[in-house]
Amino acid sequence: MSHSETASSILTSTGTLTSFIPGLGATSGTALKRVGSVVVNGVEAILIRRRISLLETIFKQNKLRPLKADYDDLLELSRSEYEPSIRKRAFRVIMGITGGMEFESLAFAVSEWHQDLSCDLLREITLCFRLEDNPEEINPLPSSFIQRQNADINAFLLFIALVISFSQTPSFSRMVIHELDMLTFITQTILNSDFDFGFGLSLLPAKLVFRALLEKLDPTVDSPDAPSYAQLQVLLSINAFNSISLVSESENSIRASILSRVRLGVNILSSKIDEKALHRQA
Repeated sequence: MSHSETASSILTSTGTLTSFIPGLGATSGTALKRVGSVVVNGVEAILIRRRISLLETIFKQNKLRPLKADYDDLLELSRSEYEPSIRKRAFRVIMGITGGMEFESLAFAVSEWHQDLSCDLLREITLCFRLEDNPEEINPLPSSFIQRQNADINAFLLFIALVISFSQTPSFSRMVIHELDMLTFITQTILNSDFDFGFGLSLLPAKLVFRALLEKLDPTVDSPDAPSYAQLQVLLSINAFNSISLVSESENSIRASILSRVRLGVNILSSKIDEKALHRQA
């Protein structure tokens, strides 16, 4: 039995959810519209736990190819209306997908999601990376931790850039700039770290976010916040960016540039995993 058939049987085995398409997104979404929060009975709670367990298996095993319904349900279960244990598991899977750099389908799903919900999710991810000022901190963090954190930020910026490139309206880019304050986040990240992600071209992910935003904004009505825009422009040496062959007026070319960088990151991660496996065998 395929995992899509398994998902369907889990959600229809009781006979109570047969009017919905496979996946919890439609089920819980209907409940949310009806009463303003997820209200489930004992059987539905079991189905939710089974679904998140199945999603964890699907996204952990490379042999299984996730379906669109899997991504939709994963996003659905990350919402604040669900109990913390379910949300934590869904969020952990999302962070794993992002850090693993194989997030093209997830980025597309986020771009199609309700914008307010996308904003909530991206804000939570951003909070994981925001640097905390702690004057009482004496011992520096291990370099291995910093390198891992920088690599994760690198992946997150590429993820954000790809979501922006998939978005259909300028309002999404406005949300990224104003509600997520992404330009300030990128600026502070660059100023507070070496920004050496180990993948080479370390500023490229930030530049791709910046370029994706500019491509999506309406130049006749949109204007990024002046201070953060100007500072980031200087930090990224945006004038020099034009010398990079990745720049184009074409939205599809920007997306292709992002995906090219993502695939390079995936290949590098795979190589590192293979190297570790060889060392363990030696």
